[in-house]
Amino acid sequence: MIKREQGITLMALIITIIVLVILSVITIGAAYNSGIIKMGTEGAKEYATQAIEENKILNETTEYIDDVAHKIKVMMGNIPENGSYDEVKKVNIPDLRTGMIAVKFEDNGDVVEYRYPDDTWYDYDKKQWANAITKDNDGNITGYWVWIPRYEYKINSDKSIEVKFIPTSTTKADEGYKIHPAFQDGRNNNFKNGEWDAEISGFWVAKYPAGYQKNTITDNGNGSLTTAISNADDDVVYSDKHYTCFNKEYNTNPLNQNLTAKSSESDNEKISYPVFLPLTYAYNNISIGDMYTISREIENATDFYNLTYSADSHLLKNSEWGAVVYLTQSKYGRSGNSTNMNEVYINNYYTIKTTPFTSAITGVYGGGASTDATDSISSVKPYYEKTTGVNGSSTGNITGVYDLNGCIWDSVSAYISCGNTKSNFLNNGSSFTNTTADPEGYNKSGYSTKYATVYPYGNNPASDRAGSYSKYKQFADESKGTYGYGDAVLETSTVGSDNNRMEF
Repeated sequence: MIKREQGITLMALIITIIVLVILSVITIGAAYNSGIIKMGTEGAKEYATQAIEENKILNETTEYIDDVAHKIKVMMGNIPENGSYDEVKKVNIPDLRTGMIAVKFEDNGDVVEYRYPDDTWYDYDKKQWANAITKDNDGNITGYWVWIPRYEYKINSDKSIEVKFIPTSTTKADEGYKIHPAFQDGRNNNFKNGEWDAEISGFWVAKYPAGYQKNTITDNGNGSLTTAISNADDDVVYSDKHYTCFNKEYNTNPLNQNLTAKSSESDNEKISYPVFLPLTYAYNNISIGDMYTISREIENATDFYNLTYSADSHLLKNSEWGAVVYLTQSKYGRSGNSTNMNEVYINNYYTIKTTPFTSAITGVYGGGASTDATDSISSVKPYYEKTTGVNGSSTGNITGVYDLNGCIWDSVSAYISCGNTKSNFLNNGSSFTNTTADPEGYNKSGYSTKYATVYPYGNNPASDRAGSYSKYKQFADESKGTYGYGDAVLETSTVGSDNNRMEF
């Protein structure tokens, strides 16, 4: 006898489904009322949070293991050490500080990160300078940086500049050359040429001038810009340092801070950490003393820049400015001479808006080296645009330093040792100056430091700008290159209308 199994009927199926639905509703309701679902939901959330945290720890552990493996390879000589001399490329390898990430750029300006950069990261012979970034704890880029390797140089009669990259161990220049003081140990001569406190392999310089947080304009792509702020909803991170000096004409900034003096310095507005980004309103309405202060704070702002190991951040000195400019004018940059020293395109966008007080924007350029100022954003091109934008850099490509020509005034940590004979000396630069007047202060301990350079002054320091400048030039000339060299203002300029560059 063959047994035939009976199939379930459609009616039975419908009734079964209805009953199951009713039962499920009752069960869910009971579970909800008993808190089981709530507990389960919270458990799921907790599990997801733990999973994210565990994944973060795993990534950090993996990165740590990679770091250890990399360091072992360096110790074994399989990989050159940061800052050491690359015998193949004949230049010092960029010394990445902890927290810095090596990067390269796509044609549209997008960033490609390299945890352990390869041989294509830089090639100074091809005018491809090494770049790096810093990030905050949320992964946002807070700065772009460019490596300036140690070198010796000479200035020819046609004002062209020849540069030779040299190892840190080379402390005596070739005949006819000078090792740039920005890379030298100046402790034995009171830092009077703008030296450092050791022989160094190079230094990192900001790729763009300092800018304000939450003040980056909108890039529409294909070189089209609008002044609408793209990150206006960002939170601003402030230092614990307060403004100490104020401009009576402008009492606010792009962050809408109230920049007027209060009864106590601790009641003054706090100084925000600067970002070093393109297409961002430049940091304005701040005294050189406060610039110096916030520059030194960068190394301590580990949550914002993540520079956790001997960053030694500081406001640029004249010597370091000179080192960047000389490299720019060499064959590794723009190959300039007396007829085309200013071929770096100008950042000529400038506007004054008092609410909030905004002016220049970083990383935008007109059609030449001396194009008239404009307040039309459609008249300028962004830093990555291949016809105009890249010509705003020190290399004529996206790897260089930008805004060497135009944008905002370039301030350096330098002063004339005229003491307290000028009120603005005390007000603007008290954070780093020696207030004792001394015409020989430039040559004495306690004046110039590795962070700031002192200049001699003339017979009437209170009013004689030309006298101050001439005095310095006189010392530089009489010392036959042992003093005043490496300084782009003194070594390549003449006394004239540019004397006020020696003033605050």
